[in-house]
Amino acid sequence: MRTEASKDRLAVQAGLWYVVSSVLIRLVSLITTPLFTRLLSTQQYGAAGTFQSWCSLLTTVFSLNLMSSVGRAKLDFPGRLDDYISSVSVLSLLVSLALSLGAVLFLGPVSAFLELNERETLLLLCYLCFFPALSFAQAGLRYRYRYRENIAVQWYLALGPALLSLGLILFSPLDRGFSRMVGLTAPIVLLSLVVWARALPGGLRMKQEYWRYGLSLSLPMMLHALSMSLLAQSDKLVIARFGGQTEVAYYHLVRNYALLLFLLFDTVSQAWLPWFHDSLQEGRRDEVRRMVRLISALSCLGGLFLIALGPEAVLLLGGDAYAPALSAVAPTVMGVVCQCLYAHYINLVLHEKKTRYVSFGTMVAALLNLGLNFLFVPRYGFSAAAYTTFASFLTLLLIHFLFVRKKLNIRLYDDRQLLFSAGLTTVIAACLSLLYGSLLARIGVLLVCLCGILYCFRAELQSLISLLQEHMKKKRAKRRPQE
Repeated sequence: MRTEASKDRLAVQAGLWYVVSSVLIRLVSLITTPLFTRLLSTQQYGAAGTFQSWCSLLTTVFSLNLMSSVGRAKLDFPGRLDDYISSVSVLSLLVSLALSLGAVLFLGPVSAFLELNERETLLLLCYLCFFPALSFAQAGLRYRYRYRENIAVQWYLALGPALLSLGLILFSPLDRGFSRMVGLTAPIVLLSLVVWARALPGGLRMKQEYWRYGLSLSLPMMLHALSMSLLAQSDKLVIARFGGQTEVAYYHLVRNYALLLFLLFDTVSQAWLPWFHDSLQEGRRDEVRRMVRLISALSCLGGLFLIALGPEAVLLLGGDAYAPALSAVAPTVMGVVCQCLYAHYINLVLHEKKTRYVSFGTMVAALLNLGLNFLFVPRYGFSAAAYTTFASFLTLLLIHFLFVRKKLNIRLYDDRQLLFSAGLTTVIAACLSLLYGSLLARIGVLLVCLCGILYCFRAELQSLISLLQEHMKKKRAKRRPQE
């Protein structure tokens, strides 16, 4: 049985590898984005962005959001995590096949609703049937701290779709926009088939006990996850309806750039969440509180870094044709900062198994965002969607804070620091937007922020560094006898 110290070292080691790998993977994305924006017209790039939006939005429905139950299942079914993942994977596949069959029977109306042609809709259904199994497999690796294998999967998912898309765009007779969609889907299907092939020899589990448990946790959170997808993706769908695919392309570029922050945050969380659940289970609340303070501050600093480099990033990623996208950078990134902050409250609610209350706040924010989009996007274009989404995510942060404090009466985090960080980061982001004409001034603001964080969180940073040093010493000690 692992000791607390060994769990901490595993979490730190996994987190370090995840962060380094994530940075390199996102560099791959940054390198390929300028290629796609230049090889595809803004119409084609926008259409591919719309396809990706539907993939993200409908994955929650097709998978029944069962992914959200895996972390807690590890604690409630000790030693049976593989059986649990196998069982819920089968359930998700059955639901996906049933929904896909219904969509195929009404292919014309479904395609019209999605604003895709029938060929693109069939490709979308293929993606939705195969993607959940891959997500469950990654969750299994993550919660068993098998970070090397998980990183290998991440590299495949970064390089495979990018290289295949480029090959199809350059050498296939297919329409370039559709080639990009095929490139996004085919690697998912291939790796998912490998996952199922490896699971078959050991036998697939279909235990109703696991299904009931998973559904009891995931279904209350499903409305939350669906509302979250609606918050993240409805902007592009509304922009496509009122502004066309060119404006979708502008927004899609900025959104992808802003998601650099969330992907880095999510990568750390994937390694950190097992430690989070284990630490709370063992009563180490002070350690959790300190780590949340540090991660929140670094998330805010990362957001400011992206905003400060917004003009250069838009020029690099899209070129002069995407210059109008700059107006949406600051509010889009701030929306992602709010996502990073309220994710801590969601993690806490999941640990306490109080998921039925979460969906209300997320649904309110999603409906607010959708209503504001329909109100302002037709008048002010794609940049209005960035501001409405930021307002909705900020509202959601406040709702989850009030829910945890007032309804659940849990006082685990330093809530004042979290809310103050959100407010201060918003003010600094506005100042950086006004300084877009001077790179040196923006860098100066960033340096001041960095120095402030290093000073205010010196204790938390020292604790993290000590844990890393201890891990490296033990690693060297293991190597000495072999030498």
